[in-house]
Amino acid sequence: MNRARQAPPVAGDDPVGREAIARFALLCSGAATPADREAVRRWRMERPEHERAWQRLESLRQTLSALPHDVAAPTLRAASARRRAVLKSVAALAGTGVLAYGSHRIVPWREWIADYRTPTGGFDEIALADGTRIALDTASAIDVRYTGTQRLVRLLAGQILIATAPHNASEARPFTVLTDDGAARPLGTHFTARKLAAGTRIAVYEGKVELQPVRSNRSLIVPTGQAATFSAAGLGTLRPADESALAWREGSVAALDWRLEDLLAELGRYRSGYLGCDPAVADIRVSGTYPVRDTDKALAVLAQSFPIRMRTMSRYWVRVEPR
Repeated sequence: MNRARQAPPVAGDDPVGREAIARFALLCSGAATPADREAVRRWRMERPEHERAWQRLESLRQTLSALPHDVAAPTLRAASARRRAVLKSVAALAGTGVLAYGSHRIVPWREWIADYRTPTGGFDEIALADGTRIALDTASAIDVRYTGTQRLVRLLAGQILIATAPHNASEARPFTVLTDDGAARPLGTHFTARKLAAGTRIAVYEGKVELQPVRSNRSLIVPTGQAATFSAAGLGTLRPADESALAWREGSVAALDWRLEDLLAELGRYRSGYLGCDPAVADIRVSGTYPVRDTDKALAVLAQSFPIRMRTMSRYWVRVEPR
């Protein structure tokens, strides 16, 4: 594995750096509203030094994501030596000042020390001790706890595709996927779970999944071919599961009559930095399959197909505008 690249700190006595930290902390908290995200976008565009400070924080996040971490083990240990090494590495970074002013608030620590995680643009697939297989999409993180009485997978960030182990009459331990919003209990199934800003989305492609919000007595069974979103407080309605949403497993995103802005938001999940869209072109309708392992190529294809251009300040700052 490549050695982690040291990220330059954001100095605590720099007002722009402090502002960047505060805004970054809000986005990492999971409590940001669409208005908050729009305010951050506008702030980053106001002055070049704002974007530079933001990229330092993004670089810090990438540095922490690249810390040594075992993503290939077929079985999991609750307190593995590798995980302790990660914690020590984080502590060492903190001691050297790389984690500067307020940094304990700007990084989602649960993700950095997760049992399994992928960086932005990365993918992984693991096999658990019981034969369950989990594919991790970009910027995803999970913890896994298998005990004598239960099998738990906690989704901390991103999206996973789960193929539960074939039915075994001797396996009495229930299998549960947990998020901050509640629990999803599959019954011999193949399904995805994705963390969203306002909840968790479950799409079932085989079998069925029971959803139980953490602050509600109601539950919902999601059958094959259906999807639903739930939050900590309640349940959404059933909708058809979109098979094309699994295109990320083949390294692409499949758009069918999407708004350009929505496609760019999805591509943005697979690249570091800012990928924005001018409102003048946001509603262009787009259909097609676009690579997520080479998002620059995807943007080039879009620029050739539609009356748009890419305004680029750096590899980490791209805005799509009218041609």
